Amino acid sequence: MAPTAHLCQSKEKSMQEDWKDGVWQRYGEFFDWNTPYSIGIHSLPIGWRELVDTTLDRISLVVDTDKLASLSIHRLSRERGIMKIRWTASTLRFEAIVTDIIDRASARSSVTCETCGEAGVRYRVGDNAVAACAVHRTPGAPEIRPAWPSIRIEREIVSARVTIKSCRVYDRDADKFVDAAPADLGIGDLS
Repeated sequence: MAPTAHLCQSKEKSMQEDWKDGVWQRYGEFFDWNTPYSIGIHSLPIGWRELVDTTLDRISLVVDTDKLASLSIHRLSRERGIMKIRWTASTLRFEAIVTDIIDRASARSSVTCETCGEAGVRYRVGDNAVAACAVHRTPGAPEIRPAWPSIRIEREIVSARVTIKSCRVYDRDADKFVDAAPADLGIGDLS
């Protein structure tokens, strides 16, 4: 390996670690000051930096405006091309608000390239799933369909049969879930 390539890789790795350390330092109270490694922060890709910061900023804003609210994040990690956050909240009202923030963050991670942060989709790479844009996609990797992390389905039982009551999909540009037809998402009958 050429010396300059090694220095670039080393500098990039250092920037990634600095960013992850910064997350832990800024939001340590959410993590009960556990080590960043035990929380899973080390697994977060640089392409999700803005997403992680935005998510934790949104949660922090809610905590700051509701003096009864408190939050404990037990895990913040990348799992199969999706940002996973395992947490507990102090009140039901606060829990509902945080659930919306985290649902949107999880869905957004599934359509955000892990390398550059641009719009992407999840691809299967071996036994793993990776969120990537067209530029950073592993050649030949198949797209994962339907895109479950970005889909929310509400079901109901009608005449002893499970049916879809509503179907929503995450719209990255609007940063919200919007109504969608199940068939358009590759979802068939659930019965």
